[in-house]
Amino acid sequence: MYVRYTADLDDRVYSGSDISVFRRLEGARYYKKRLYIYPSDPPEKVWLWSAGYEQAEPDKDVRNRILPSRCIVHYCTKGRGYFNGQPVSAGMAFVAWSNTIHSITADPEGPFCFYWLLVRGEDVSSYIREFSFQADNPIFACDYIGEIVPLFEHLLNADYTRISLPLYSGAMMQAILSYQLSQSARSDREVSVIRNSGYADYIDSVKNILYDNNYSMSVDQIAHMLGVTPQHLIRIFQKILGESPKRYITRKRLGLGKQLLEKGVPPTETANILKYADYPSFYRAFRKEFGINPSKYAKSVVQE
Repeated sequence: MYVRYTADLDDRVYSGSDISVFRRLEGARYYKKRLYIYPSDPPEKVWLWSAGYEQAEPDKDVRNRILPSRCIVHYCTKGRGYFNGQPVSAGMAFVAWSNTIHSITADPEGPFCFYWLLVRGEDVSSYIREFSFQADNPIFACDYIGEIVPLFEHLLNADYTRISLPLYSGAMMQAILSYQLSQSARSDREVSVIRNSGYADYIDSVKNILYDNNYSMSVDQIAHMLGVTPQHLIRIFQKILGESPKRYITRKRLGLGKQLLEKGVPPTETANILKYADYPSFYRAFRKEFGINPSKYAKSVVQE
């Protein structure tokens, strides 16, 4: 399995296996940067085949037939254009489905900018629909574009000599698509989809990280460690556990504090172990959670 980059700059095309091809793009009137992934054997029934970013000037006007077992999801970040004659603009997304003809035209005011994912596989249509993209509604408002742009940039600029390509590209594809799922109305079906998509294992990993750090990490720190946005982490937690990661951390952190006090660890030392800024901070949090201050709780346990 290997990667190839290509970059269209005006009417010139650069290609290679190195990210440096993208560095020739600065200042171009029109450019498209693309990442192609060539699996020696398809790693899954559905996989990411290519991704890219395009800045289309007013003369952009293409018509393509989407081949079988392929689907392209586009996310508009700037400007205005037309998808199959329907207006699309920044903050919107659109899907080009398998076995369909689609056209993309830039508005005369230009430029029209968007990211895209091209997903392939024998189950691609059902896979995309699992993430709540529907063929009868190929254009939709997409208020989370700002959150997935960093994921696209990671994907398009990763050093693929240092990471596992199948695992990384698959995870990034799923992370980007999952934003649409997280925006949909909650239902048992959607929760089932997330669990079947491996997010239950993802949450288990977060739980293990927190446990190893005495539940003293912030949501931002965990999100940074996992390479996702805090908003994405919050949505996944809310979907699977029914509570925010902040609430989960607070509950588990103070629960651990309770256990330490029950074992005879002094309240001030307990606050230190849990990495509270100072004892008053621990005192206030503990009392708010359990309705009793740490010292009184410790004494009540001893008396019992």
